[in-house]
Amino acid sequence: MNPLPNCENIDNFNIWSEIVKQSVDSIVVTDTNSAIIYMNKAAEHLFGWSFEELKGRKTDVFNAEQMSEEIQKEIYDTVASGKIYNGELLNKKKDGTYFYVQIRISPIYDKKGNIIAYMGSQRDITNLKQTEKRLQQEREFLEKLIQTSPVAIHGTDTNSNVIIWNESSEKIFGWSREEVIGEFLPTVPEENIDEHLSLRNRVLAGETITGYEVCRLRKDGSYLYGSLSVAPMYDQKGNIFGIMANMEDITEKKQYEYKLKEAFNQLESIHFNLPISVWSATVDETGDFVDTYISEGVNELLALPPNTIGNDFKAFLNYVKPHYLPEIKDKFEEGIKNPGKVVSFEYEVINGSGVTRWFLSSGRAQEENGTVKVYGSTIDITKNKNAEKSLINAKLLAENANRAKTEFLANVSHELRTPLNAIIGFSQILSTNKSGNLNDKELKYVSNILKSGNHLLELINKILDISKLQAGKQDLEIEYVDFAEICEDIKPFIDPLIAKKNLSFECILDCTDTNIKADKTKMLQIMHNLLGNAIKFTPENGSIAINARCIGDNFQVSVKDTGIGIPEASHKDIFHSFKQVDSSATRKYEGTGLGLALVKEYIEMHGGDIWVESEVGKGSTFTFVIPQNQSS
Repeated sequence: MNPLPNCENIDNFNIWSEIVKQSVDSIVVTDTNSAIIYMNKAAEHLFGWSFEELKGRKTDVFNAEQMSEEIQKEIYDTVASGKIYNGELLNKKKDGTYFYVQIRISPIYDKKGNIIAYMGSQRDITNLKQTEKRLQQEREFLEKLIQTSPVAIHGTDTNSNVIIWNESSEKIFGWSREEVIGEFLPTVPEENIDEHLSLRNRVLAGETITGYEVCRLRKDGSYLYGSLSVAPMYDQKGNIFGIMANMEDITEKKQYEYKLKEAFNQLESIHFNLPISVWSATVDETGDFVDTYISEGVNELLALPPNTIGNDFKAFLNYVKPHYLPEIKDKFEEGIKNPGKVVSFEYEVINGSGVTRWFLSSGRAQEENGTVKVYGSTIDITKNKNAEKSLINAKLLAENANRAKTEFLANVSHELRTPLNAIIGFSQILSTNKSGNLNDKELKYVSNILKSGNHLLELINKILDISKLQAGKQDLEIEYVDFAEICEDIKPFIDPLIAKKNLSFECILDCTDTNIKADKTKMLQIMHNLLGNAIKFTPENGSIAINARCIGDNFQVSVKDTGIGIPEASHKDIFHSFKQVDSSATRKYEGTGLGLALVKEYIEMHGGDIWVESEVGKGSTFTFVIPQNQSS
């Protein structure tokens, strides 16, 4: 049956029908009321309906959604006026699947020129629409990426007129997007136009340039430094239509580099004028030094002409005495294995004049981005080594002289003590006057001889003690000692002296346990000397007090008097041998200046310390502290 009425009026209908039937495009024919009167096989395949199922039904069966009145009117008005409608519609298959079609609707005329039907051809463009959508999403993503990038991104056409300008460009350069779009790139300083045009020509020739450092202009007239990367932009036909550029602001980096270079030049100048050489190197994977640097000072150190060594470590090592090279190698390896640790080594070189000099090199390694670098300096220490040698020789001479002095004093003291003991002994016998042959005047002479002899014997004993200490021949005999007993043992010696000057005396033991591990003899000597001085320098009717207490693991003793006091400037001197506050020939108080020196030595032998607190006219307090339990 012929689907079109009056078809006999159409020439070559059979040919036309066959063409429609075989078309790869979907073809649907409707009457003027949009009722379906024909579908080819392609249409059946596209929509999933058979012609028999849709024959006589309206074409709205294909609509994915209610078609708007505007589109319906646009389609009707177009084809009713005899024109062809071209457009895109969202259609629906029989199974409910949505798809996009590109549709072409044209009127069909009879021979009289009347519209008798409409033919619509549809082509599935779903993949194309999805591709367009994806491209649109990618375009939007790229635009967002460009706009939000922290790097200044801008694009220009082939004449350097701005077509892209992101937010970072606005922030970095100061111009808004509205101010620059369509304008010649304003960031190029006038003095750099030639450089810009040269770069532009290279890119328009197809070249991509990265990391090119440029100077650029801000809106406020200030300059900045940037790392510029530029590449050509191509259209769909492969023709270059513009240039895309991104620029990182490296102004701070360049300023830092400039300051660093300035500092380096100053340092170089200093090093050039000082007898010092600085050096650096990078350690490669084999352990060898590469990228080496040695400052010019090395040539001065080696008495060589300028630029002789250069940056060659091996050239420098040729001047080092060979037997030092293994040690130097070991030191470098030690430093490389322990980044941050400073290693130093002394060695001898033979300089360009053939003279042996001592050098000291110090350096350290540090890791920088996975690479090990070494930094260091070298100085000439020949004067120091010579001074050190002289000092050692002087020390040996002093030790020998001191040893000779000690031996001499010991020998003289022994030689003096023998006749002195006889003098003291005979004086003691004479002082008894058993025979009654001596008168009062003669007894006074004997008393003076005995007193002077004892004083001289005390002096000799102290000299012997000092000599033994200096010779290292004094040992401690550690035992448990009750400090309370020491105080009792010493009272018979000091009571007459205290009574003679009408002094008050008290001993305060402010601890429950007064037992200490110490050398009893030396503790007695310590207390005898401290109390003897307190009595000697305290005027009549004054007071003296001993205070002992435990502080942690230590035992502390203080001897306090109300005597004449000691100037602050002499607080340290009084503990040195033969030192006295008043050393003049007319001094009021007798003494050798050895007592406190012995006290200090004995206390330090016990692992303790002693100090004085005193003001002139306000008395003195001598305090010493020792461990309560000495190791034997």
